[in-house]
Amino acid sequence: MMTNDEKEAVGAFFERVKVETDRRLAASKQRGVPPQMAKVAAAQNALRGCMEVVFDHCLPYDQLFVMEMAIRLASYAISSAPIEAHKKMCELVAEALPGALERRVREGIAMHTQWGTGPGDASPNIPSKGDIQ
Repeated sequence: MMTNDEKEAVGAFFERVKVETDRRLAASKQRGVPPQMAKVAAAQNALRGCMEVVFDHCLPYDQLFVMEMAIRLASYAISSAPIEAHKKMCELVAEALPGALERRVREGIAMHTQWGTGPGDASPNIPSKGDIQ
């Protein structure tokens, strides 16, 4: 479905995000981050940016869309592991997901997009600090 040019553009985007992520990790108190986790951080940052664009292009959508996307994206990621690890990985992801979501929202590293179920009713998925009452 993707052309070679599109794949190259996404690869170049990832490499740019990886350089920036590595720079931020080196400058932060997170020195000594294992190489695999540095890759995870870079991949997360690149995918979050891509997902924000795609989700915005899918507006309007409802919570069913969000749940279905979460299931499909997690299953794609897990499917990249050896098949004999799939069941255990599903269990571990299901167990870790609530805490991971809470932490990302608290730290401001969640997706920043909009949601809505009809034309013209798009709202931020997470309100700005000044909008919270």
